[in-house]
Amino acid sequence: STSAASPFDRKLQTTTSSSQLIITGVIDGPLPGGLPKMVELYALGDVTDLSAYGIGSANNGGGSDGQEFTLSGGSLPARSFITIASESVEFANYF
Repeated sequence: STSAASPFDRKLQTTTSSSQLIITGVIDGPLPGGLPKMVELYALGDVTDLSAYGIGSANNGGGSDGQEFTLSGGSLPARSFITIASESVEFANYF
């Protein structure tokens, strides 16, 4: 969902009719520039092709331009998490 109070909002998009991934976490970090920015996804069932999923961003209630990032190919077993970060250095520094 979107909220004008949230400076970092992500929407999961899929080309399939039944999504096996759900958003379980969103972080707009406390470091300069709001870093790290991160989305955590959880697989409800086996995901055989991650490239069928992508994320779009809506900032400060401005809406999304659609899918901006497509997950790379590969699979994810059921009951697994995957983390997507805006960049790796501050993500590693924070976590």
